[in-house]
Amino acid sequence: MAHQSGEAFDGKPCAGNPHVRFDEGEVAPAATPRRGSLLYNAYSLLRARGPFLCMAALGVLAAPAATEMKATAEGIVVNVDPGQTATWASLFPASGLTAQDCEGKLLVKTGAGTFDPDGDAIRVAGISGVEIREGLYVATVDAELGAEKEAVTVKSGATLILDRENDVNVKSRTLTVEGHGSSPECPAVRIVGGGWNKLDTVSWVLSGDASVYLTAGEVWPLRYSEVTMNGHALTLSGAKYTFRNGGRWRGAGRVNVGEGAKLETWPKEGWWDFASVDGTRPVFSFAAGATFMPKSADVFDFVKKFEFAHTATLAPQSEGTACAIDELTGTPSVTANAALLTVGRKLAVPATDVLSGLALTVAGRLSFPDGCVLEIAGFSRDLIRLPSGEARTVATAEEIVGTPALSGFAATYFTLTNTGMTLALTRKHHAGPIVFMGEDWGVTPGEESAAANAAALVPD
Repeated sequence: MAHQSGEAFDGKPCAGNPHVRFDEGEVAPAATPRRGSLLYNAYSLLRARGPFLCMAALGVLAAPAATEMKATAEGIVVNVDPGQTATWASLFPASGLTAQDCEGKLLVKTGAGTFDPDGDAIRVAGISGVEIREGLYVATVDAELGAEKEAVTVKSGATLILDRENDVNVKSRTLTVEGHGSSPECPAVRIVGGGWNKLDTVSWVLSGDASVYLTAGEVWPLRYSEVTMNGHALTLSGAKYTFRNGGRWRGAGRVNVGEGAKLETWPKEGWWDFASVDGTRPVFSFAAGATFMPKSADVFDFVKKFEFAHTATLAPQSEGTACAIDELTGTPSVTANAALLTVGRKLAVPATDVLSGLALTVAGRLSFPDGCVLEIAGFSRDLIRLPSGEARTVATAEEIVGTPALSGFAATYFTLTNTGMTLALTRKHHAGPIVFMGEDWGVTPGEESAAANAAALVPD
């Protein structure tokens, strides 16, 4: 959709420049494109009023800093005021600096405004790497991130925008990221448009939980890469992500695929593919409406724990794919291309799904080997209040082979039946009232108050 002058955006992203948001009732003036697919000059539409109010509310602003470039002990600091856009060409001449002053120095981006290097001038000047501490930093080619193969760091609250579709934006660098930027659509890394080579052989390091947003198309964030999770979560939102030549992983952590997003994994093609350096493995988690699209079963040799919201989907791309998951949490839909889904060690069904009648739905066969258990995640008093004999289906399939053993509270209050095509929990019969002594229900262990204990009684 083209940007239209005079259109009220009511707090939504500007269609012509999705980096820009407008307060309700405000009108977006026309923007002039600098180059490529984005209307770069529209960054100036981030007027000072909105960012200043946000920063002041956080207690960040003491006094506005000037939009300027200067040399410090930390490197070449580029500060851009809120609501402003600056380029290297607009700041370097006025700074009094020379290329010699910049040689081998780190470029440090500060201020809530936008810095767009606008070409390879920072590489020509000898800038090594880039650290983005605040605001937005736009890169359309790798040269706008400094010398080849030098590190780029995105601090919490800042955003690196990788622009221009179907072109290399970052190549052979270590990208250290943390935080979620300024909004879900403008997180730590915002990728504008698809392209398999936009992040070419980039190694990822998480210094905190971090988010990535892809506006459209498909991108390969992992390709001959190393991924150091450091126990953190990487959330991928927006369009479609492909893990090809999936990388060498370390440091445990989570890969969260956001609502409506897609994740595709490729078959193994070499020693780079989904290998753990230190023996740890990530958890893959899929939000509502997200889709997991493995091209083969190879990924299941590496990732052992998967979590799915009920409306998430496991959709292998090849017919007859055998999916073997060690631990599965959730009640997703599994398409017919998964000829067999084997849950090896544990199936965890959320209590909320049991109460709502939501079940794991497998179009093909579902198998549970000996030793597998079924537990209810988030077990609650509402489940125990179910009448004796009431059944709740937790899984359906074309055929179910094997029956997992119930674990924990589920084993105390339920039985599990395999009918051949369904797994159903049935509430056991208890002869007397059930007394809840857990403090989560308002009764502390050992409390002798008759009134409190009476309130905790649940009739069978």
